[in-house]
Amino acid sequence: MRSSVIYGDIFTRHDMEAHPESGSRLRVALSGVPDNVRWRAPVLATEDDREQVHDPRYIRWCNRWQREPVF
Repeated sequence: MRSSVIYGDIFTRHDMEAHPESGSRLRVALSGVPDNVRWRAPVLATEDDREQVHDPRYIRWCNRWQREPVF
């Protein structure tokens, strides 16, 4: 089975206060990726990409959230 890792340094900036998700945890997890796995840079998903995997209501919610926070 083929696998790829989608990775960019921006992912290490995902540090959530009082939560175990952090850049350092990501680096540790990625250190276990086998050498034969291909690494790819992240790219922005197109609208078509999003429509293939998400419900249209969720896409609308995300688009609205980008314009004004909904929390």
